[in-house]
Amino acid sequence: EDETNVHAYVLLDRSGTMGYGDAVTKWDYARMIGASLAHLLLRQRDAVGLALFDHEVRRWVPARSVTGHLDVLLREMDKYPAAETTDASEALHSLAERIRRKGLILLITDFLLPPTEGDDDGAVADRWLDVLRHFRHAGHDVSVFHVVQRDELDFGYDGPVRFEGLEGEESLLVDTDAVGHLYRARMSAHLEALERGCRRHHVDYHRLSTDDSLDLALSACLDKRRRVR
Repeated sequence: EDETNVHAYVLLDRSGTMGYGDAVTKWDYARMIGASLAHLLLRQRDAVGLALFDHEVRRWVPARSVTGHLDVLLREMDKYPAAETTDASEALHSLAERIRRKGLILLITDFLLPPTEGDDDGAVADRWLDVLRHFRHAGHDVSVFHVVQRDELDFGYDGPVRFEGLEGEESLLVDTDAVGHLYRARMSAHLEALERGCRRHHVDYHRLSTDDSLDLALSACLDKRRRVR
């Protein structure tokens, strides 16, 4: 049984941008995905661990499959809001070093990072892909669940709109009619870079909007689980 069962690790991004949304925030949706995946895997007698991270690892629960472990995971997911500024790369690199037993990595994030001086259009995607490459180099199978709000994709605004920063940035009044095409072009390039990089590193990439059914994430996880040896 020890040779056939999987050790899986749910990695949840709790950075401030994950708090974006109205009825259902990205953080709400990410926790629902994480809870559903944990329930599914534990029902199959796999061991499941959990990490909550922003610019550092805030909570770490080792992978277990004992009775009552799901309740432990759910309590941890409910303890913390999405509220921190983040450059998740350092935290995730530390997790890639910490998780020594080869297993299934389930990363749930919005794939956003604060800009740094000198970044070009592909820099944010490259920093995420470097982390995924680290997990793959360590021998893990990796699936990522990219959580977005629908308006982050289509930028469906009209006229002047004031945007409030979620990670300490100042508010910004934007003429959305003037910048909409630029935003959509950069977002499209970011998504394309992520998908292309994930294919290159043999990482399963799934983009989910907060209005999508959770069965998309569950079916993707089941498919990946069948292929993990």
